[in-house]
Amino acid sequence: MTSVWRKAGLTAALLAPAALEAAIDVAGLTRLRVIVDAIYRMEYERAEALCTKLIGEAPEDPAGYVFLARTYWARELNRHRALSMDRFAAPDFFQESKDYKYTIRGEPGAVLVFDEATERAVAKARALLTTDPDTARFFLGLAYQNQTTFDASLKGSWWSAFRAGQRAVSLHRQVLASNPGLADALMAIGAYDYVAASVPWKVRWLGILIGVGLGSKDRGKEQLETVASKGLLLAEDAGIILSLIYTRERNYQRAYDKITALGQKYKENYLLQLDRAGLARRMAQPQLANQILTEILQKIERRQDGYGRLERAVVYNRFGITFRSAGDLPAAEKWFREVLEDPSAPQQEKIVAHLEMGKTLDLANRRAEATEHYRQVAAAENVQGSRHEASALLKTAYREKAAAGR
Repeated sequence: MTSVWRKAGLTAALLAPAALEAAIDVAGLTRLRVIVDAIYRMEYERAEALCTKLIGEAPEDPAGYVFLARTYWARELNRHRALSMDRFAAPDFFQESKDYKYTIRGEPGAVLVFDEATERAVAKARALLTTDPDTARFFLGLAYQNQTTFDASLKGSWWSAFRAGQRAVSLHRQVLASNPGLADALMAIGAYDYVAASVPWKVRWLGILIGVGLGSKDRGKEQLETVASKGLLLAEDAGIILSLIYTRERNYQRAYDKITALGQKYKENYLLQLDRAGLARRMAQPQLANQILTEILQKIERRQDGYGRLERAVVYNRFGITFRSAGDLPAAEKWFREVLEDPSAPQQEKIVAHLEMGKTLDLANRRAEATEHYRQVAAAENVQGSRHEASALLKTAYREKAAAGR
């Protein structure tokens, strides 16, 4: 089997995507799109099986390994909610702070299988460099793109992510030199431009010394918008990144629009719906947020669209935060207690409930009760910086931080 891109050529993909899909067989672009759709529908086992089948039929093609690694990191990313709207919007997100690093606790060998698939993708792509440089560079760049996201979001290693990102950018710039309309190749370049302009200055100066450059947030967003509208394989990824960026920039309506469009296409992806609710809350529309959360809860109870995989405790905590944001502290407290008193609630959600309950009680001038919850969080598993936040709140009441706008 020839590579999907070699079958019809990059130029054909650029000029007539529809014609390309008609020209290739089931092992071509359409087949890769099926894998992407399975990932966004959170059907990770199916996506893995499709990649494994593709590899078995074309063991020398890098595409199967690239998307196998993509499946692995998507599963881990979503399981840890490691790239949530709230986390990305935090001021310290681009800093390599030990306070926010945490060990991946998942399926045995989760990091190992990702690294193995990536190594094979890299090896297969490099083997094609002399015979088909455009195909090789495109998929090699995608392999490094996967590595960038995995290292930044799940390992908390910005320097490792930067190195992989630099390679992806270099490779995809070469692809664009001969195929200037290939929107997918702008993905790494756009994301890299935005991140390079967002990291602390000490990192940016070192980046200049090694040839990375300062980056540009505006240019990065423009490039990502092009991918979101014209990408063949990465349009959804670009939409997710743009929604994160707009959230960070407090352009909540644009972020909401991006997530809503994706949610309409992938109704099985409850993470998109949770982010919709969070964005509605940020837009000061608690009724809309609660409506979305109620719909999620109803789907969980009916086990509709695969929502039976989502724990109720996740939604209960979101209800609590929404009611607290709207100033209804008794209702917020009620939802957090639902989690804390539920013996089946996951431990991570109980930690979140303790932390958010502490904040709620702080706002209600019940400091002694609040500190008890913070102490439990400080002594428990670190859930994306929960220990650090609880320790800080033991020193300074949440009420004071909220009043100061922090």
